[in-house]
Amino acid sequence: MKVQFYKNSRGDYLVCDYIENLKIIKHQKKIYNKLRLLEKIGHEQMLRTQDVKKIKGYDNIYELRISYQNCYYRIFFSIFNNSYWLLHAFMKKSDKTPASEIETAFSRYSNLLNNE
Repeated sequence: MKVQFYKNSRGDYLVCDYIENLKIIKHQKKIYNKLRLLEKIGHEQMLRTQDVKKIKGYDNIYELRISYQNCYYRIFFSIFNNSYWLLHAFMKKSDKTPASEIETAFSRYSNLLNNE
């Protein structure tokens, strides 16, 4: 399946912009490598590792987990129209994922469904 970037109503590709605005190029490369792996082997294979996690309580919302040099990035994605849609990205700063980050991803997923 192909990776697609969610586009908001203003035409911004928020996850792509987030990655591109990271100041450390090696972190960008690590994230893009993980996205290529998602495309290549799929989420079901990655669920068997610690790289992808299904978000409990939400249909079709997954968390791609990237760790590099004590930085923990998370990208929420869903599966829609035979593609992985990247909905939201952030740097995780605590053990528990903030509910507001999950809600942002779910809101964008709902918008994606309503606009197709």
